[in-house]
Amino acid sequence: MNAHPLAAKSDGVDWGVSSYGIPALWKQWQGEGVTVAVLDTGIAPHYALDEVVVDYRNFTSDGDLYDSVGHGTHVAGTIGAKTGNAKGIAPKVKMHSLKVLGHSGMGSNDAVAEAVRYATEIGCDIICMSLGSSRPDDHLHQAIKDAHDKGVVVVCAAGNDGGAVNYPAAFKETIAVGAVDKSGQVCEFSSRGKEIVVAAPGADITSTWLNNGYATISGTSMAAPFVAGVLAL
Repeated sequence: MNAHPLAAKSDGVDWGVSSYGIPALWKQWQGEGVTVAVLDTGIAPHYALDEVVVDYRNFTSDGDLYDSVGHGTHVAGTIGAKTGNAKGIAPKVKMHSLKVLGHSGMGSNDAVAEAVRYATEIGCDIICMSLGSSRPDDHLHQAIKDAHDKGVVVVCAAGNDGGAVNYPAAFKETIAVGAVDKSGQVCEFSSRGKEIVVAAPGADITSTWLNNGYATISGTSMAAPFVAGVLAL
Protein backbone atom coordinates (compact mmCIF):
# COMPACT_ATOMS: atom_id res chain seq x y z
CA MET A 1 0.00 0.00 0.00
CA ASN A 2 3.03 2.28 0.04
CA ALA A 3 3.33 5.00 -2.55
CA HIS A 4 6.28 5.11 -4.91
CA PRO A 5 6.59 8.52 -6.60
CA LEU A 6 7.48 8.38 -10.28
CA ALA A 7 8.99 10.98 -12.54
CA ALA A 8 6.70 12.50 -15.16
CA LYS A 9 6.96 11.13 -18.66
CA SER A 10 5.05 11.24 -21.93
CA ASP A 11 1.41 10.17 -22.01
CA GLY A 12 0.70 6.58 -21.08
CA VAL A 13 -1.99 4.38 -19.56
CA ASP A 14 -1.94 2.07 -16.57
CA TRP A 15 -2.27 -1.70 -16.97
CA GLY A 16 -5.95 -1.76 -16.06
CA VAL A 17 -6.90 0.90 -18.60
CA SER A 18 -4.93 -0.95 -21.26
CA SER A 19 -6.03 -4.51 -20.49
CA TYR A 20 -9.71 -3.58 -20.32
CA GLY A 21 -9.57 -1.94 -23.75
CA ILE A 22 -10.43 1.57 -22.59
CA PRO A 23 -8.28 3.55 -25.10
CA ALA A 24 -10.23 2.07 -28.04
CA LEU A 25 -13.39 3.65 -26.62
CA TRP A 26 -11.93 7.17 -26.64
CA LYS A 27 -12.56 7.51 -30.38
CA GLN A 28 -16.28 7.55 -29.60
CA TRP A 29 -16.50 9.05 -26.13
CA GLN A 30 -14.30 10.45 -23.36
CA GLY A 31 -16.86 11.40 -20.76
CA GLU A 32 -17.92 14.78 -22.12
CA GLY A 33 -20.78 16.32 -20.17
CA VAL A 34 -20.50 13.94 -17.22
CA THR A 35 -19.83 15.24 -13.70
CA VAL A 36 -18.26 13.10 -10.98
CA ALA A 37 -18.06 14.00 -7.29
CA VAL A 38 -14.99 12.57 -5.57
CA LEU A 39 -15.59 12.26 -1.81
CA ASP A 40 -12.14 11.61 -0.40
CA THR A 41 -9.09 13.37 1.09
CA GLY A 42 -9.54 16.17 -1.43
CA ILE A 43 -7.64 16.56 -4.70
CA ALA A 44 -4.26 18.27 -4.98
CA PRO A 45 -3.47 20.65 -7.84
CA HIS A 46 -1.91 18.55 -10.62
CA TYR A 47 -1.08 19.39 -14.23
CA ALA A 48 -2.90 16.26 -15.44
CA LEU A 49 -6.09 17.42 -13.69
CA ASP A 50 -6.05 21.06 -14.80
CA GLU A 51 -9.54 22.09 -15.95
CA VAL A 52 -10.79 18.60 -15.05
CA VAL A 53 -11.45 19.48 -11.40
CA VAL A 54 -13.88 22.39 -11.49
CA ASP A 55 -14.85 22.73 -7.83
CA TYR A 56 -13.10 22.29 -4.48
CA ARG A 57 -15.09 22.01 -1.24
CA ASN A 58 -13.92 21.16 2.25
CA PHE A 59 -16.32 19.33 4.59
CA THR A 60 -13.63 18.57 7.20
CA SER A 61 -12.13 20.55 10.07
CA ASP A 62 -8.84 20.74 8.16
CA GLY A 63 -7.77 24.20 7.13
CA ASP A 64 -6.40 22.97 3.80
CA LEU A 65 -8.86 22.86 0.91
CA TYR A 66 -6.63 20.49 -1.07
CA ASP A 67 -5.41 16.93 -0.64
CA SER A 68 -2.38 16.59 1.65
CA VAL A 69 -2.46 12.77 1.76
CA GLY A 70 -2.39 11.74 -1.91
CA HIS A 71 -5.27 9.29 -1.77
CA GLY A 72 -7.96 11.51 -3.29
CA THR A 73 -5.60 12.76 -5.97
CA HIS A 74 -4.83 9.17 -6.95
CA VAL A 75 -8.55 8.39 -7.17
CA ALA A 76 -9.20 11.48 -9.29
CA GLY A 77 -6.44 10.61 -11.75
CA THR A 78 -7.84 7.14 -12.28
CA ILE A 79 -11.19 8.64 -13.20
CA GLY A 80 -10.15 11.50 -15.40
CA ALA A 81 -6.49 12.53 -15.71
CA LYS A 82 -6.33 14.12 -19.16
CA THR A 83 -2.61 13.55 -19.80
CA GLY A 84 0.62 12.31 -18.19
CA ASN A 85 2.01 8.96 -17.01
CA ALA A 86 -1.40 7.41 -16.48
CA LYS A 87 -4.27 8.91 -18.45
CA GLY A 88 -7.65 8.53 -16.76
CA ILE A 89 -10.54 6.45 -18.05
CA ALA A 90 -12.79 9.41 -18.86
CA PRO A 91 -10.40 12.33 -19.50
CA LYS A 92 -13.12 14.81 -20.46
CA VAL A 93 -15.28 14.49 -17.35
CA LYS A 94 -15.65 17.34 -14.89
CA MET A 95 -14.87 16.51 -11.27
CA HIS A 96 -15.89 18.06 -7.98
CA SER A 97 -13.38 17.62 -5.16
CA LEU A 98 -15.41 17.15 -1.98
CA LYS A 99 -12.96 16.73 0.88
CA VAL A 100 -14.49 14.56 3.60
CA LEU A 101 -11.31 12.94 5.00
CA GLY A 102 -8.67 15.03 6.74
CA HIS A 103 -4.88 14.85 6.78
CA SER A 104 -5.15 11.82 9.10
CA GLY A 105 -7.19 10.00 6.47
CA MET A 106 -10.16 9.95 8.84
CA GLY A 107 -13.52 11.68 8.67
CA SER A 108 -17.04 11.68 10.06
CA ASN A 109 -20.20 10.12 8.66
CA ASP A 110 -21.90 13.51 9.03
CA ALA A 111 -19.31 15.13 6.76
CA VAL A 112 -19.71 12.39 4.16
CA ALA A 113 -23.51 12.66 4.30
CA GLU A 114 -23.31 16.44 3.87
CA ALA A 115 -21.06 16.02 0.85
CA VAL A 116 -23.39 13.42 -0.68
CA ARG A 117 -26.27 15.86 -0.31
CA TYR A 118 -24.21 18.66 -1.85
CA ALA A 119 -23.22 16.49 -4.83
CA THR A 120 -26.87 15.57 -5.32
CA GLU A 121 -28.05 19.18 -5.11
CA ILE A 122 -25.59 20.43 -7.74
CA GLY A 123 -26.57 17.65 -10.14
CA CYS A 124 -23.53 15.39 -10.21
CA ASP A 125 -24.09 12.24 -12.27
CA ILE A 126 -21.77 9.97 -10.28
CA ILE A 127 -20.49 9.97 -6.70
CA CYS A 128 -17.27 8.04 -6.01
CA MET A 129 -16.42 7.12 -2.42
CA SER A 130 -13.19 5.25 -1.68
CA LEU A 131 -13.82 5.21 2.06
CA GLY A 132 -15.58 2.98 4.53
CA SER A 133 -16.56 1.90 8.01
CA SER A 134 -17.56 -1.43 9.55
CA ARG A 135 -20.71 0.16 10.96
CA PRO A 136 -23.70 1.57 9.06
CA ASP A 137 -24.86 5.13 9.69
CA ASP A 138 -28.53 6.05 9.24
CA HIS A 139 -27.86 9.69 8.36
CA LEU A 140 -25.41 8.74 5.61
CA HIS A 141 -27.70 5.99 4.37
CA GLN A 142 -30.57 8.44 3.99
CA ALA A 143 -28.38 10.85 2.02
CA ILE A 144 -27.38 8.00 -0.31
CA LYS A 145 -31.02 6.90 -0.67
CA ASP A 146 -31.97 10.44 -1.67
CA ALA A 147 -29.13 10.60 -4.19
CA HIS A 148 -30.15 7.23 -5.62
CA ASP A 149 -33.78 8.34 -5.89
CA LYS A 150 -32.66 11.34 -7.95
CA GLY A 151 -30.71 9.16 -10.37
CA VAL A 152 -27.21 9.71 -9.01
CA VAL A 153 -24.99 6.63 -9.37
CA VAL A 154 -23.09 6.00 -6.11
CA VAL A 155 -19.88 3.95 -6.45
CA CYS A 156 -18.10 2.74 -3.30
CA ALA A 157 -14.95 0.81 -2.47
CA ALA A 158 -15.79 -2.49 -0.74
CA GLY A 159 -12.94 -2.37 1.80
CA ASN A 160 -9.45 -3.77 2.25
CA ASP A 161 -9.65 -6.09 5.26
CA GLY A 162 -10.45 -9.26 3.30
CA GLY A 163 -13.67 -9.64 5.28
CA ALA A 164 -17.21 -8.34 5.02
CA VAL A 165 -18.07 -5.45 2.73
CA ASN A 166 -17.75 -2.10 4.50
CA TYR A 167 -20.32 0.70 4.62
CA PRO A 168 -21.41 2.66 2.63
CA ALA A 169 -20.58 0.03 -0.03
CA ALA A 170 -22.82 -2.49 1.76
CA PHE A 171 -25.89 -0.30 1.30
CA LYS A 172 -28.06 -1.67 -1.51
CA GLU A 173 -28.31 1.75 -3.20
CA THR A 174 -24.59 1.74 -4.03
CA ILE A 175 -22.34 -0.10 -6.47
CA ALA A 176 -19.90 -1.99 -4.21
CA VAL A 177 -16.57 -2.55 -5.94
CA GLY A 178 -14.06 -5.29 -5.15
CA ALA A 179 -10.49 -5.46 -6.48
CA VAL A 180 -8.75 -7.84 -8.87
CA ASP A 181 -5.09 -8.11 -9.90
CA LYS A 182 -3.43 -8.30 -13.32
CA SER A 183 -4.36 -11.96 -13.69
CA GLY A 184 -8.02 -11.25 -12.95
CA GLN A 185 -7.89 -12.93 -9.55
CA VAL A 186 -9.53 -11.41 -6.50
CA CYS A 187 -6.96 -9.46 -4.49
CA GLU A 188 -6.32 -11.04 -1.10
CA PHE A 189 -7.06 -7.77 0.69
CA SER A 190 -10.40 -7.15 -1.08
CA SER A 191 -13.53 -7.34 1.05
CA ARG A 192 -16.02 -9.84 -0.29
CA GLY A 193 -19.65 -10.84 0.04
CA LYS A 194 -23.02 -10.83 -1.70
CA GLU A 195 -23.07 -7.02 -1.72
CA ILE A 196 -20.26 -6.85 -4.29
CA VAL A 197 -21.66 -5.71 -7.63
CA VAL A 198 -18.48 -5.70 -9.70
CA ALA A 199 -14.71 -6.01 -9.39
CA ALA A 200 -12.09 -3.86 -11.11
CA PRO A 201 -8.30 -3.42 -11.24
CA GLY A 202 -7.02 -2.61 -7.74
CA ALA A 203 -3.47 -3.98 -7.54
CA ASP A 204 -0.39 -1.88 -8.35
CA ILE A 205 -2.36 0.99 -9.87
CA THR A 206 -0.39 4.02 -11.06
CA SER A 207 -2.09 7.41 -10.92
CA THR A 208 -1.63 11.07 -10.03
CA TRP A 209 -0.14 12.04 -6.65
CA LEU A 210 0.96 15.08 -4.69
CA ASN A 211 3.38 17.67 -6.10
CA ASN A 212 2.54 16.87 -9.74
CA GLY A 213 3.86 13.36 -9.12
CA TYR A 214 2.67 9.80 -9.64
CA ALA A 215 2.40 6.82 -7.33
CA THR A 216 1.63 3.11 -7.59
CA ILE A 217 -0.63 1.78 -4.83
CA SER A 218 -3.21 -0.98 -4.26
CA GLY A 219 -6.67 -1.21 -2.75
CA THR A 220 -10.38 -1.29 -3.48
CA SER A 221 -9.94 2.49 -3.28
CA MET A 222 -8.28 2.19 -6.68
CA ALA A 223 -10.95 -0.15 -8.07
CA ALA A 224 -13.91 2.11 -7.26
CA PRO A 225 -12.72 5.06 -9.39
CA PHE A 226 -12.02 2.63 -12.24
CA VAL A 227 -15.73 1.73 -12.20
CA ALA A 228 -16.75 5.39 -11.82
CA GLY A 229 -14.64 6.22 -14.88
CA VAL A 230 -16.14 3.39 -16.93
CA LEU A 231 -19.65 4.56 -15.98
CA ALA A 232 -18.72 8.07 -17.08
CA LEU A 233 -17.88 6.62 -20.51
